[in-house]
Amino acid sequence: MTIDHRRTALITGANRGIGLAIARQLGARGHSVWLGCRDAQRGESAARALPGAGIDARVVQLDVVDEASVAKAAALPTESCEQLDILVNKAGLMVAPPTSAAEESVDDVKRMFDTNVFGVMRVTQAFLPLLRKSDAGRIVMMSSGLASLSEALDMRGETLGGQLRWLLRLEDGAEHVHGQVRQGTRGRWHKGQCRTRA
Repeated sequence: MTIDHRRTALITGANRGIGLAIARQLGARGHSVWLGCRDAQRGESAARALPGAGIDARVVQLDVVDEASVAKAAALPTESCEQLDILVNKAGLMVAPPTSAAEESVDDVKRMFDTNVFGVMRVTQAFLPLLRKSDAGRIVMMSSGLASLSEALDMRGETLGGQLRWLLRLEDGAEHVHGQVRQGTRGRWHKGQCRTRA
């Protein structure tokens, strides 16, 4: 088995868009990058373009809402590297906002929470053992402006914020959990050298 001693990064949701751009930028700076992709075929297609730029890119099938998929993905990097230096939690889901809270789909809210909150926790917990082996491990939490309650949601009106007000009251602590994902929980995820960034 050949061990790669370069800095290693894993990015979830990396087969396109911002996730792929992050992989390209980290690779250009000398990191070995793992593209975490729900669809392995799309991931392989995205990864094929990176070696042409001198980037060491590999694909790992990773569905953040599937416990077995996450566990299997966390075991793969150990076959070729000693540690994980950067984990970028980029995978996310946004269902189109409803016209009113009365029309909000509970199933859609569950899907978003499972991906955007619990998915982040699944992946981060699974990769912590590898991150803790790094002398400067980093966890990066990605989100859109919609993840900021203070900046994107008007809690006073008939906006998405007004519609979610009741949800936050029902789920005491939901805003706290959301804020941790948005702002980073330095003391929550790490032990030793691992740090969290939002």
